[in-house]
Amino acid sequence: MAKSVEILLVEDSEADAELVQIAFRSAKVMNQIHTVDDGEKAMQFLRREPP
Repeated sequence: MAKSVEILLVEDSEADAELVQIAFRSAKVMNQIHTVDDGEKAMQFLRREPP
């Protein structure tokens, strides 16, 4: 069985993050997208640490 790939979007602009998500949906990318607004939060997410 294929494993689903999750996407981590690191973007400090809320408007730009929304545009990226719209582009993914438009391209029919159905992967789960997690969004954080800085590198520190991205590293916490990747380490599975609580925010």
